[in-house]
Amino acid sequence: MRQQQALLHYVTTTAARDRLAAGGLGARVWEAVDSGEIDEAAAVTLMMAFLATGMDTTILSLAAAVRLFTEHPDQWARCGPTPPSCPPTT
Repeated sequence: MRQQQALLHYVTTTAARDRLAAGGLGARVWEAVDSGEIDEAAAVTLMMAFLATGMDTTILSLAAAVRLFTEHPDQWARCGPTPPSCPPTT
């Protein structure tokens, strides 16, 4: 329950409608409110769902990458001292 309250607070403050990038997914949700396709409660619920699922995906993707690099240190070595130089096929 506390996590949901924290997420709701984030969505209504830091990720508030007026702070979203034009044309982004969040802004498109609010465009749907403006056009009457959904109401504001549905918009907030969607924003919370996008954030929660996006965070899970990011965490799991990073964990998988770390695990794979530990299992294949030769691939990590290909990245060199500056990981941005890592080839995209790694």
